[in-house]
Amino acid sequence: MKNLLSIILLTTLFIGCSTKNENAELKAQLAALAEENAMLAADDIEMALTIEVYQEMLTEIDENLAAIDDKHSMVKKQITGDAETVEEDIQLHLEHIHGSMTNTKHKLSKMQQNIDELYANEDLDEEVILALEIELDEAADAIIERDEVIDALNSEVVEEGINIALLSEAYEEQAILTDALYGALNTAFVIAATKKELKEFGIINAEGGFLGMGRVKSLAADADEGWFIEIPIDETEEINLACKKAKLLTTHPQSSYSLTGDKTIESLKILDALAFWDKSDFLIIEVVK
Repeated sequence: MKNLLSIILLTTLFIGCSTKNENAELKAQLAALAEENAMLAADDIEMALTIEVYQEMLTEIDENLAAIDDKHSMVKKQITGDAETVEEDIQLHLEHIHGSMTNTKHKLSKMQQNIDELYANEDLDEEVILALEIELDEAADAIIERDEVIDALNSEVVEEGINIALLSEAYEEQAILTDALYGALNTAFVIAATKKELKEFGIINAEGGFLGMGRVKSLAADADEGWFIEIPIDETEEINLACKKAKLLTTHPQSSYSLTGDKTIESLKILDALAFWDKSDFLIIEVVK
């Protein structure tokens, strides 16, 4: 019996020490995350604009999301335990989730903002950059989905009477960063102009084609993006044209839109937004006035 009690006491002591060591390591990670996040928020971190760096950061984002999922599972298990003994652990893990999400969102936003500069580099393969753009889109979607899951987890923790009020500032920062990511995904760029005007603006070349146009937000290096009108994808069902003829130069399935009007074309109606904007977030329309 004495031996059994000794084993139990030693096991309890080991678990306690192990938990303390894990928490100490977690606090060190949180401090490092907070420092890097502050630098990212202040734009104090320079990012080399190379394909390799983008690929490394996308891999890092995948790893961050996997780690966040692990933390999520861990907290879910701890909620069902003794709230008094695991409260600090839960708070630390939640703080780590939010720190990792903030870090991931900052890095993804930075990559989204700088993608045009990759296209401006004539030495880089546009198809490779296009693939990176698609991955950025997918990563942003995955992060926004995680937000909903984490929000539900926070609610479960609060319902168990665990105080996570200290994370309120983290929630606010999360919301701001999520809005920025969603805004980038939800923004399209539209121009309707004559062939002559599109050439003058540097949007099409002499043959009437355009080069360097990526799937999301990439435009030929010599084109003036200032001529485009920004629109919210989820709120735009119709684009006024008022012209004699209209031809779409960017790729959009014919079944996803219609040109309305009898003698003149009054507008372009978007019938299926998901299909319409699937290949490009740019809409270039050549018109005859």
